[in-house]
Amino acid sequence: MQPSFESIYREWYSEILNLTYRIVLDEDLAKEATQRTFIQLFRHYHRLPEIRNFRQWICRIAINAARDMLRRQNRRHHHDPLDRLTDEPDSNPSEGCLQQLQQNHLRKIFQEIFRHLPEEPRTVVVLKIYHDMTFDEIGQILNLSVNTIKSRFYRGIRLIRQMLEEKKLLEEI
Repeated sequence: MQPSFESIYREWYSEILNLTYRIVLDEDLAKEATQRTFIQLFRHYHRLPEIRNFRQWICRIAINAARDMLRRQNRRHHHDPLDRLTDEPDSNPSEGCLQQLQQNHLRKIFQEIFRHLPEEPRTVVVLKIYHDMTFDEIGQILNLSVNTIKSRFYRGIRLIRQMLEEKKLLEEI
């Protein structure tokens, strides 16, 4: 029996939003890309029984939607996603203030680094690290060879390391 659209939406919304956010680095654009992903899912809902790997299929739709959002945004005007960040740490009463400040600081550092990372390696790094996908799965989603995926991943990691070293932040982490 095919799951309902509503149950798929509830199960996958957070993961898709997280994925699109890590690509576009802007909350509003990520929400719009996520919405477009689920619109595509709704349009092709009747094809679900034919889809062999649902996770790869929906992630490919989400990545394409996020890339489209980036292209549109870049055409309109340059927008700095870090402008939207607040200086206030997340409120979690179970954590000490110092730990919250450190986590907020590290989060901002990585958001800045990801903002400067080229789109191709950023997408692969996000899928590999944040979504725990194999190189093979990423290759299938992006229609690229495993060697290309590995190359982009290691290039992304190398660029992240260089940026951290330039900022003398590698010791902090």
